[in-house]
Amino acid sequence: MSSNNLKKSAVIAIYLAVFLANFFIFTPQVKSLENPHYFYGYVYYQNDTKVPAGTVVTLTDYNNSNYMTTTTIDLGNGVTNYYLADVSQITGSQDGDLIILNCSVNGEVGCNSTNINISLGSQQVDLHLETQSLSISVSPSQWNQGFLNIGSSNNTTGGYFNLSNNGNTEVDVLIHGENITWDGNTWYLSSSADLDHFVLQYRKTVDSVWTNIGTTNSTFISNLKPAYSWYTNWTRFDLKIILPTSSNKDPPQIGFNVTFWAIVS
Repeated sequence: MSSNNLKKSAVIAIYLAVFLANFFIFTPQVKSLENPHYFYGYVYYQNDTKVPAGTVVTLTDYNNSNYMTTTTIDLGNGVTNYYLADVSQITGSQDGDLIILNCSVNGEVGCNSTNINISLGSQQVDLHLETQSLSISVSPSQWNQGFLNIGSSNNTTGGYFNLSNNGNTEVDVLIHGENITWDGNTWYLSSSADLDHFVLQYRKTVDSVWTNIGTTNSTFISNLKPAYSWYTNWTRFDLKIILPTSSNKDPPQIGFNVTFWAIVS
C-alpha cells in the first residue's frame, strides 16, 4: 500500500501511567507584624518519640508565600523537640494570616496550620510526623478515541484530565511519552508529524499553548502541593495527538502511553 495513502485509520487509545521517585527536600529562608508574636510547640515522630535537636521547622504565610525557618532545641531532661519562632519575622505577616508549618526528618514529614491571633500572647502548634508518602494519580486514566485517519489530529477539551498529589509531600511531576512498534514498523514520537512520526502534546488549563511531549522526562508541573485541605493539590489538563502524515504499514489497533513521575520538590 502507498506510504502516502491518507485513508488509513487506526483505533487509538492513550494510556496514562504514574511512577514515583524519591529524591530530597527543599530548604527555605527568613523576614516582618509590628511586634514579636511567637509560635511554639513540639515535634514528634510517628511513634510519638521526640525528634532530635536541630530539626528544621518551616513556617510559611499562606497569604503571601513568605516563610521563615527555625530549629528544635534541647531543653534538657531529654526534651529535644521544642521549637520557638517569632512569626513577625515573616515578611508581610498580618494578624489573621494562615501560617503553615512543615517539617521533614529521617524519612518522616509533618504539616500543621493555624491563623495568627495577636490577641493571644503566643500560640502552640505541635507537629506529628508520618512516613513520607509520594502518591499521584491521573483521572481518567485512559482516553479512547475510536478510529482516526492517518494525517488527522484529535484532542480533549475543558481540562478533561485531572492530576492530583495524594501524598503528604510537595512534588515535581515529570512527563514523557514513547515510540510505538508493531509488526516490525515503528511510529516515532516527534516534535512534528511526518512519515511514521507522530506528536503528543499537553495543555494545562492555566496554559495558552500546547506543549510537546518527548520520549525523555520533562517538567509537567513543579511544586504541586500535598493533600492538605488548605492547598490546591491538583491540576487539570488536556491531551492532543497528531498522527503521522503517512505510514509505511497499516496500523492495527494501537495505544500511546504517557507516563508521569513524581519526585520530591
